[in-house]
Amino acid sequence: MLSRAGRLEEAEELIESMPVEPEPYALAALLSGCQRHKNEELAEKTVKKLWRAAERDSGGYVMLSNLYASAGRWKDVLEVRKLMKEKGLKKNGGCSWIELKNQVHSFHSGDGAHSQSIEIYVVLDLLMYEMLPV
Repeated sequence: MLSRAGRLEEAEELIESMPVEPEPYALAALLSGCQRHKNEELAEKTVKKLWRAAERDSGGYVMLSNLYASAGRWKDVLEVRKLMKEKGLKKNGGCSWIELKNQVHSFHSGDGAHSQSIEIYVVLDLLMYEMLPV
């Protein structure tokens, strides 16, 4: 919550004051705040901690790569992607769940295997059209 609100230093202090090693999700939340509020310096510091905490998880690498891309630091984007390739890490696709009539449905980005994928993408296109600015 602190990092989302832009209170990045407070979020960092909270994580640093934990009596145990922070869980990867706490570091990922701080990294997400760094990305949202364009704090590259803290992002780089945080991502190193995240890499140690979750060495086989591509999430931190992808977030840092996206942060660099939004800042136009394309050389750094390539370096992060190179590191991912060397470690055999790949970006995981997005996934969502929804419950409808007591049945849970899951959707994965780019997945055409769902029995109603055509209908789903038609509705998504309509929703995107509705959200376009006038």
